[in-house]
Amino acid sequence: MLTALAFMDTIRKKHEKEVTPFFPILATEEPEAHLHPNAQKALYNHLREKNTQVIVSTHSPYFASMPDITHLRSLKKTPQGIVTQKLNCSVSANDKKILAREILARRGEILFAHALILCEGMTEEQIIPAMFEVFSDGHSLFSRGISCISVGGSKNYAPFVKLACSFGIPVFIISDNDGKTKAEVERQIKKLADEKLPLTADNFGISYCGEKNDFEAELLNVLKMRDEINEALVLCETDDTENPQHRTAKEKKIKDLSDKDVLERMRKNKTAYSGFLADVIRENPKGKKSEELIIQAALDAFKTIQKWIPT
Repeated sequence: MLTALAFMDTIRKKHEKEVTPFFPILATEEPEAHLHPNAQKALYNHLREKNTQVIVSTHSPYFASMPDITHLRSLKKTPQGIVTQKLNCSVSANDKKILAREILARRGEILFAHALILCEGMTEEQIIPAMFEVFSDGHSLFSRGISCISVGGSKNYAPFVKLACSFGIPVFIISDNDGKTKAEVERQIKKLADEKLPLTADNFGISYCGEKNDFEAELLNVLKMRDEINEALVLCETDDTENPQHRTAKEKKIKDLSDKDVLERMRKNKTAYSGFLADVIRENPKGKKSEELIIQAALDAFKTIQKWIPT
């Protein structure tokens, strides 16, 4: 890497005395090799300060997360040859901030995904991957090149869909269906279609929880996962205590709660209990059939993605 930079500096100096303007291009392939994340970011800033055009080929989510999103290009191998893709639709300043904050800064690996699952919150982001493992006989989402991310509870799917579809990444939304959620999401999708974003059955899908249900209600009232939810809440609220009396008392207290109270507890402690429930789903201590552990909206997503990226 240092040799390449020195070489470009040498060429620039050689041509400084010439009348014809010289605009060198610095091209580097996978400069992140053998560098830890902070060093990669420091190297990116060093390259950015060069007074020339810089082209970087990378598989690093850290490198890919740092440029302005409009400067990114993806190269994808297809039967017809190598295809170049970029952000091909309008993105507002606010959308760019959302993408920079939610994806580029923290989840740059999404740019390398084979498919993307979008959900509303952290509960879904933790539990849906566990459901996929049940669906696929233990194979993880990441082993299939699939990323599952939440949109931060905002229901603002549009910028994420724009990013994914622009870069040739098929995307599936798993949405709540409580209140006015469905109407809001469908409004966003219609607006995307009006903006000529090419959404087809080959690159986009969406499914909803049952009518009036959010994700928690779907788990409790439709899948009837009360036993698994009880166990997750006990694990969450006992903080892995080794005191058997404390655990027994907590088990009884939660078991005696009404479904309404359990649902309220789930919604109040979303990010706390959901990781435990994901583990319970993976372990499946009661030996349930897979369809008893996967909400229909997620099952629709998995089957569709299976067609997009068959194994």
